[in-house]
Amino acid sequence: MADLGDVNLHVRMLGAPNERLALLFRDCFRAHPEAVPAYPRFKSVLTGTVHDTGVYADVKVPVVDLVIAVAESWALATSWTPHNRHEPQNVTPTTAAPHARPLSPSSWATSSLGGREEGAAVQGAPTPVPCWVGMAVRHVTLPDSGGVTAVQYRRRSGGGRRMETAQRVVKRSAWFARLPVALAGLSLLLLVHALVRKNLAHPTGVWKADLLDTQAAVAAVLASAGAVLARAQYARAVRPALGWFGRVMADVTPDGELAWACHVMNGAQDVAVLTEVDYWVRFTPTARAAGATDSTRWGTWHEAMAGLAAVGLEARLDFTLDLIGPGRPIPAQGLMFVGWFTEKAMAEIDDVFVRVRVTDRVGDTHERVLALLKGADRKPRSPGQPPF
Repeated sequence: MADLGDVNLHVRMLGAPNERLALLFRDCFRAHPEAVPAYPRFKSVLTGTVHDTGVYADVKVPVVDLVIAVAESWALATSWTPHNRHEPQNVTPTTAAPHARPLSPSSWATSSLGGREEGAAVQGAPTPVPCWVGMAVRHVTLPDSGGVTAVQYRRRSGGGRRMETAQRVVKRSAWFARLPVALAGLSLLLLVHALVRKNLAHPTGVWKADLLDTQAAVAAVLASAGAVLARAQYARAVRPALGWFGRVMADVTPDGELAWACHVMNGAQDVAVLTEVDYWVRFTPTARAAGATDSTRWGTWHEAMAGLAAVGLEARLDFTLDLIGPGRPIPAQGLMFVGWFTEKAMAEIDDVFVRVRVTDRVGDTHERVLALLKGADRKPRSPGQPPF
C-alpha cells in the first residue's frame, strides 16, 4: 500500500449528528458535480494564504455552514437520509434558498437567501474564487500580505449574531391588558356620540339613540382610563426582573473540579412562573472544524444535551444543564440554578444561550435570552467570590 503521508482522519460515531453532516455534505456535492471544483479551489487558496489553524477554521467553517444550509434543502426535496444509498437526484434547492444557483469561476459568489442579500467571495487571490453556496458570506478578506485581517462574515442562522437580549414582554394577558383598553375606547366613542347628539338641532339616524348623557359618558371615560393606568402601574409593580450571573465554583462537579456555574435570578418583588425554556448551542471554531454542528433553531433540553454529547462531552461529568420544566417558580429576589461547565467543556463550547419565558401575576409573558458563557473564566484556577 502506498504511503499517503500525513492524513487528517475524521471519525464519526454511527448515528451521531456530525456523521449525518459529513454524509450530507458528500452526497449533495455528488448530486451537483458542477459545484465541486469551486470548493477545493477555495480551500486551496485559503490553505496557501492562512497558516494559523484557528484562523483557517474561522474562515472555512462559515462557508461549510452555508453549503450545509443549501444541502438541507436538497435533502428535504429528495428525501435523502444518511444511510439511504440511492443515487442522489440533481434537484436544485428551493425551500431554504429559492434563488440559489451555481456560480461561474469568473464571478463573485453573490446571491440571496430568503430575500436577504449576502455575499461570499475571497479577495486577495489572483482571481476571485467562487464558492457555490447559493447564499452569502458578506466578504472573507484574504490580504496579499498572507494574514487574515478581517472576517466580515456574519451568519444569519445565529452563529455570529447577537443572541443575548434584554428582557421584553412577548405577550400580554388578553383580559387584563386588552379589555381595559377596549372599554376606554368604547367610553370615548360614547362621549363623542353624546357630544355630537347634544349639539345637533334635529338628530337623525344613529344620533337619535340616547345612549348616555354627556356627564355619564365623561364619567365612563375617566373610569376606564383610570383602569388602564391602574393596570399598567400594577403590571409594572409585579413585573419580574430577570438576570443571570456566573462564577467559578468548586463544589458542583462530582469530583470537585472547578467549573463555571450559572444561575438565573429574579430581582423583582414578586414571583415569576416559568412557561418555556429553550436552548441554542454554539461551538468554538475548533470544535466546528472537527465536525460539531451549531444549533440552527431554538431547541429543547434534550436536543441541547444530545448536541453537547455529540462532541464527546459527558453529562454530569463535563457539564450539566438542569432540566427546567414549565410551571417552576422563580421566587422574588431568588435564584434558579441553570448549569455548570468544566474547562474541558468550555474548550468545545463557545456559548449556550437559554431563552427563558416567565409569566407574572397579571398574566403577561416576559422573555430574556441569557448567554451562559459570556465572560466565563475558561481556565479556572480558583473559586470566585459569591455575588451576594
